[in-house]
Amino acid sequence: MPVFEGAVFKGYSFFGNVVFHKGVLFNGVEFCDVADFRETVFENHAVFEEAVFKNEATFWKARFHKGVSFESVTFKDEIDFAEITFKEEAVFRKADFKNRVYFKVTNESLPFVFNLSGIKLSKSSYIEVRNLRTLKLALNNVNNTTDNFLFFDMKIEKFKDLEENRRRNLRRENYLPNIEIKSSILNNMKFINCDFSEAEQIKIENSSLTETEFINVDWGGISEKRICPKLFEGSPEEVEKARDVYRQLKLALDNQKDHINANEFYSLEMKAYERVLQEKPWRTHFQKKLVFSIHKFASNFGQSWLRPLILLILLTIGEMGAQLDFKSFVDKCFYFLIPYPLIVPSLSLLLLIFKKRENLLLWGISVIFALSGFIAFNEALPCISSPPDNWQLTLKILLENFAETLNIFSLFRNNQVINIKFLHTLYSIAIAFLTYQMIVAIRRQVRR
Repeated sequence: MPVFEGAVFKGYSFFGNVVFHKGVLFNGVEFCDVADFRETVFENHAVFEEAVFKNEATFWKARFHKGVSFESVTFKDEIDFAEITFKEEAVFRKADFKNRVYFKVTNESLPFVFNLSGIKLSKSSYIEVRNLRTLKLALNNVNNTTDNFLFFDMKIEKFKDLEENRRRNLRRENYLPNIEIKSSILNNMKFINCDFSEAEQIKIENSSLTETEFINVDWGGISEKRICPKLFEGSPEEVEKARDVYRQLKLALDNQKDHINANEFYSLEMKAYERVLQEKPWRTHFQKKLVFSIHKFASNFGQSWLRPLILLILLTIGEMGAQLDFKSFVDKCFYFLIPYPLIVPSLSLLLLIFKKRENLLLWGISVIFALSGFIAFNEALPCISSPPDNWQLTLKILLENFAETLNIFSLFRNNQVINIKFLHTLYSIAIAFLTYQMIVAIRRQVRR
């Protein structure tokens, strides 16, 4: 195995077109002039730990068939990794980038891990990584102080898509999470045209991301099962950390006007907050829990405009049914509860929309309103078998009644007893709230 440990190359260092069949060590080597490794082939492990490149260096079309380590390496001038091939792990842990470093990885390349952890950057640093395909990207203890830290066209690959002979001796768990950002400040870092959709897990912890730019990034399914899953399922303190990650990603995407994905992270932020609230006692957090539950039930934290619309319709037809004589209403409830066929699809629809157990009480209230509305419409059902003119007239009356009921400003024009007015007041408050939630949800989907 070639060993150049501690060597000092004072002149032009040329290793181009060389094939290293065995492992090679350049530990602590000092390259005082240009270091040329163009089209060099490293068939086994290559180690450049604590090496110093004082001048330009090129690894153009170099091929690393096994792992390569540039740990604690100092790059004082421009470094060119254009058309480079990484076949296994590429480690740049604690590397010091003082000038421009350019990576353009070949299509045949698939490093198992691309590790830029603990790297040192200055204002003049420039790191550009293009066309990277990897099973795992690690950015730990990175403090970015430059505006030129860029990832272009990066893609996280599936473990199962590896060739069988490469996958046989590897453990999938060793490459999870697929994206790991820990204890880092990624100010002005940019991910451009990157594909994170195949990442099974994304771990972000104790990091600053609000100024990071995600431009044309495919996140895949944005859910707590993929993004910070261990934090989300952890202790209340860890869940708070997950909520902060979702909040930062939401703000970062909002800053770029990517409101669609930002809304998804907002929903995750609220889910994490819900887990935190679950650990709080009702006695001291009654108001927060109540408002939170209603907000989630009504519009999924402003993410669904269809849910408040359906609730608005159910409440209105329920209000129409509540205007019937009370004794007649109760009798009809028992009479129509079993045989009435329209209740079945409606209950199925409600069950589909409100399937969470914690919403059971509110779901039950919705069923009652729906049933009362069906009873109100039942008054007109016999007319359906009558001549068309009759049931068309009845339908017109019902629709007009629906519109009049929905107009909360006309509720108190007729003479009503006090308890009915009180119910109408509650109804008007609910309708106003649902209308607002529907407008907010629509605006979040279409705003610019």
